[in-house]
Amino acid sequence: MTRLKRRLNVNSHSPILFPTMKFSILAFAAALAVATYAQDTTDVEIDDPVLVDTPVEDGGDDNGILVVGGKEAPKGQYTWTVNLRRSQGGSSFCGGSLIAPQYVLTAAHCVAGGKPAYVAVGTHFNSGTSDGEQIQVLSATSHPGYSGDTLKGNDVAILKLARASKFAPIGLGKNPINGGATAKLLGWGQTSGPQGNPSTVLKENDFTVVTNADCQAKLRTSNN
Repeated sequence: MTRLKRRLNVNSHSPILFPTMKFSILAFAAALAVATYAQDTTDVEIDDPVLVDTPVEDGGDDNGILVVGGKEAPKGQYTWTVNLRRSQGGSSFCGGSLIAPQYVLTAAHCVAGGKPAYVAVGTHFNSGTSDGEQIQVLSATSHPGYSGDTLKGNDVAILKLARASKFAPIGLGKNPINGGATAKLLGWGQTSGPQGNPSTVLKENDFTVVTNADCQAKLRTSNN
C-alpha cells in the first residue's frame, strides 16, 4: 500500500467571493489529513498550494449550481476538468479536477450523501457520453476535519476511480496564491444569476483572488 502524500499548510475556504453569488470553489489541493486517511493510493506529492479553479454545486441540491457568467471554453483545452454524475450519461451536479490518473479532487459537501456513481473526465458537456470518458467511482474520502459546514473549512475530498483516465492530470503549481492574483473558474454553472439555467457546455471565467480572511468575512455576511 502506498500513500497519497500532501505537504500543504492551507485551509479549504474559497479564496474568491462575489456578493451576488453564493458558491464553493476548490482552491487548494487536499490537506495532509486527507492523505493520511486515504488507502491504496498512488504517490502524489505537492509542495505548495494549487489553484484548482473548479466551481461546484452548493450543498448537493440540483437547483443550486451557482457560478454565473463566463464564456464557452475551447473544446479540448481543459481535459483535466471533471464533472460528477449520478449515472453514466446523467447531468453534472458537482465539479472536480483530475490530479492524478486515478484520482479526482472535489468538495467534501459534494459527497456528503455518498460517492457519485461516475465522473466524466475531459468532457465539454454537462451530460451525455459523446466525448471525454465516463469512469465509475470506487470511493470518496473526505477530509476528516470537515464538519458539514463549508464556512469552517476542510471542504475537500478525494475520489478514487475504477481505472486510470486517459487524460493528463492538471499541471500542479509551485507558487503560493496571493490576494490580487487572477484565477480562472471552469465549470457548467448558471449562465445568469440568481435563477439562471446551468450551462450545457464547459465555460470559463476569470476572477480576482481575495485573501482567506476577507473571503471568510464576506461569506459569513452573505450567509446571514
